[in-house]
Amino acid sequence: KHWPRGSRDEDINVYRGVLDCVHFIRPRDLTLTSGLGVSGGILNGQGDAWWGIPFVGYLQRVEDRPRLLSVTNGENILVENWLFFNSPYWT
Repeated sequence: KHWPRGSRDEDINVYRGVLDCVHFIRPRDLTLTSGLGVSGGILNGQGDAWWGIPFVGYLQRVEDRPRLLSVTNGENILVENWLFFNSPYWT
């Protein structure tokens, strides 16, 4: 019902409204892999709870919705064989 909230992070110059589902700050040599097919990795953001009634849910929350995956200032990152499903945010 209540999603965790953050504040402005001056160190990386990022505003934190609602916190992202998965957020990495300054990762180096990060690999997130999964198997193929039905047994592959699925990250389900339960977006229906955030979008709600078409247009009304967006008007209530505007841009204050979490992203499924966020990377800030990362280097050498591989994300492979994942399905990002039902995201609360458009990215």
